[in-house]
Amino acid sequence: TTTTTTTTTTTELLEERIETVRLHAAWVIGTAVKNTEEFYPWAIEAAVDDNNNKGVVVTAVSMSTHLLETCASTACMQKALYALGALVRGNPDATSHFITLNGPNTLLETIDSMASKSTTIIATPETKRRVQTINAKILSLAGDLILFHKDDNDNNDNDNNIQETRVLLVNSFSTGAWCEVVLEQTLLGSTDKVRQAATRLLHEIASACQHLNPDTIVNDERVDVLLKRAWMGREADDDYKEYTTLMDGILNAIKHKPQ
Repeated sequence: TTTTTTTTTTTELLEERIETVRLHAAWVIGTAVKNTEEFYPWAIEAAVDDNNNKGVVVTAVSMSTHLLETCASTACMQKALYALGALVRGNPDATSHFITLNGPNTLLETIDSMASKSTTIIATPETKRRVQTINAKILSLAGDLILFHKDDNDNNDNDNNIQETRVLLVNSFSTGAWCEVVLEQTLLGSTDKVRQAATRLLHEIASACQHLNPDTIVNDERVDVLLKRAWMGREADDDYKEYTTLMDGILNAIKHKPQ
């Protein structure tokens, strides 16, 4: 009880006006909750926000999502993602709640905002590094959520909730905008981690990306040049082998996607 009360108090700090306080609160929550099933129900436990939104019912998941939406700095975004990932990974109920909050769209908007942060003239190397890290974490989170429910569903054939959640996840992460972003990061991502996370996600959603054309991907000369440059001299690496295997699966899924 004491632990839960302490964590609940920490969650309230996510709504503080001072960003550094919110940042550290997110880090504490992520560390406390990560891989601890004891906290799974707490992630969606309803509470009343008496600080900023009088009478509004909130949860740890909703406040972490809101923190990601309102962070002014990339450092804050990283901590918000850390907390959010700890709350929803491996937690089907929290994942369903995250979907109802339109969380996938929040993640997409965060990736979109990263593009402007990394291309501005005043962007420092540290900012660019943080942007790359945030993009990789978002793509990894999306892929992990889908894969968890896929694997879990394989072992729980009678659990309709798990299957329904997976369908909702795939639908949420395979909108036209999401498919375009994931494809771009798969082919043109600035680091190995970004490309790998994007490729794994695209492998799970490709058949649902209705407008993707495999010929466009294969025939894009710019992509061919950039990929050769990215993997030059590392063709024997396990990461490269995984990448090419997943890409073959992606192209096959797009070719044979339901009409």
